[in-house]
Amino acid sequence: MSKFGEKLLVLTAYLFFVPSLYIILTDRRHDPYCSLHAAQAFLLWIIFLLLYVLIPDMRYNLIILISLWVSITIMGFYTTTKEKARIPLISNLAEKL
Repeated sequence: MSKFGEKLLVLTAYLFFVPSLYIILTDRRHDPYCSLHAAQAFLLWIIFLLLYVLIPDMRYNLIILISLWVSITIMGFYTTTKEKARIPLISNLAEKL
């Protein structure tokens, strides 16, 4: 896969939950760049889903849901465009996965 294709796949992992699972569950996990970003995206989505389940008011507030999704997307876009960018706390856990 080309460098552009890898970045596009990683960015979609931050946008949607399923591409992060695809990277983790296939041979793409052997690529250090893809595996780190897939693990980070996966952890961010897990945190998002836990917040959704644990905070009842969040389920009905569309503004909060959209703002959390946009923040995940912005973090993903930032970390995929910068060479050595890491998300604090999340990247440490992602490296252990």
